Amino acid sequence: MSMIVCILIVVFAAISGTYYHNRKTQAYQVMENSLSAPPGAEHRPRIERENEKRRTRSLPVFITDVDDAGEIIKNPSEHVTMDEDLLKQAVEATVKTNKTKGSLSSLRLLFLKHEYEGWTRIAFADQSDLLTSTYELIRTLIILGLLTILLFWRLSVA
Repeated sequence: MSMIVCILIVVFAAISGTYYHNRKTQAYQVMENSLSAPPGAEHRPRIERENEKRRTRSLPVFITDVDDAGEIIKNPSEHVTMDEDLLKQAVEATVKTNKTKGSLSSLRLLFLKHEYEGWTRIAFADQSDLLTSTYELIRTLIILGLLTILLFWRLSVA
């Protein structure tokens, strides 16, 4: 019985870890696509042929530019808004780090930044959906694991 429990834990951990990693990678791909638009231009998706299409989910991305003086230049967006205080905190934390991508766990944001001469463009994405869906998957796998253990216990007793 303990062997079954160990196998279930390893399999469920692998499934959860892979799911989280794939969703995070998709989020970075969406942010990368958003950053590839030239300054001042609204992001337009590239038209792909049917066999080139990948399964990616839509993710709201907020893009902002920051000059070398630290002045925040917001890019207008009809679909995504960000609170001024949250934006200021996120930009400060992102500019301080040497990383080009990562997460701001205290703000529950993912970021991706590209540095250019005289300014930096930063894309932010809310990771609440990513975390919520991962937690739901883990909860479902725990329930499935408990039911499987109960089934094996019942079969061993009978």
